[in-house]
Amino acid sequence: MAKDPAILAHQEWLGYVQPVGLVVSIPAMLDASVRVNQNFAPEHRNFLEALPTGGDGEPIPEVSDFPEFAESALGWSRSDLYGAPGAPALPTSLELPLPDYNETLRPTYALREFEPAENAPEWILLIKALPKGTDFDAVEEIDSRHWQASPQ
Repeated sequence: MAKDPAILAHQEWLGYVQPVGLVVSIPAMLDASVRVNQNFAPEHRNFLEALPTGGDGEPIPEVSDFPEFAESALGWSRSDLYGAPGAPALPTSLELPLPDYNETLRPTYALREFEPAENAPEWILLIKALPKGTDFDAVEEIDSRHWQASPQ
């Protein structure tokens, strides 16, 4: 008996992403009407065009200007990306002081839900821009009085 193409598409997607610690169930995705986009070529083309290119004309896999990337590759309006030039400033309510560690966690950019439903989170994405070459697994040890965690 042939399987439903939607189920096969979700199984294939799960194989690609190899979720670690993330619980994803195919029946839950189907119940939520989540569908795998099989026609991703236009989005992929936008993504590649938003990346810088090397001397050989090939894309370089780095994002040096996130607001520009979000606007050109993702179609976001710059004014919706709080903290970006020309957009509203990040509210201090998004900062999380850690007094025991002499540290304050704060995003570089944030995306707000356009019309949040009642009792739904107002902020849907917090983004931290890191310097080029940052090792996501390395713990930066400034001193023992600061919070020590990897960027990941």
